[in-house]
Amino acid sequence: MKKKFEDFRRAFRRALFPRDGVCVLCGKPAPASACLCGSCRASLPPRPNNDARRIEGIARVRSAFVYAEPLRNLMHTFKYENKRYVARFFAQVIDDFPRDCMLVGVPLHEQRLKERGFCQTDELCYELSRITGRTWHRDALTRIRNTPSQTTLSGDERSHNLENAFCARNVSGMSIILVDDVVSTGSTLRECALTLRAAGAHQVYALTACSTEERPNA
Repeated sequence: MKKKFEDFRRAFRRALFPRDGVCVLCGKPAPASACLCGSCRASLPPRPNNDARRIEGIARVRSAFVYAEPLRNLMHTFKYENKRYVARFFAQVIDDFPRDCMLVGVPLHEQRLKERGFCQTDELCYELSRITGRTWHRDALTRIRNTPSQTTLSGDERSHNLENAFCARNVSGMSIILVDDVVSTGSTLRECALTLRAAGAHQVYALTACSTEERPNA
């Protein structure tokens, strides 16, 4: 019942505050399907090529955009200024994964969720499910430790910060697309993927809105 209510709230927000036809970066008129005006689209960084990126536990990584301006600022607006409609823009990703894959978002801890008011990967998964028709497995992954933000840590600290931070359930035999906002060192995706695989997931892929330049310990 709670899940249906959340979906109703999202649909209600879309109807009450429609953003179709408005550029998500500058607010000027834009094609409804594009989410961007021509000027802002021309300013976007190139689409990243993650073919060489290797993250333990993950078969393939795809990202929609390089994590650079103006998208860095847009991501901050999405996550920290409650601009949930931006998820519709970031959900425009390459979907070349097997058709039987289910969507699973990287979760926030309950305390962080209370502070922010929403989980950005829930919004991304909702839009991705709506666009692609894929099933969103909402309860597959839970964050059981409230860890410090990865953005404040070094690469080595990130690799240990998330140890035993997640719990997976009801994923045995499933192929999963793990959804996150930004992939940097890959530590978060790695820990989530290994948790899912330990719980019996058949295969794990990763799909992110943005990707930083690949680092040696990714």
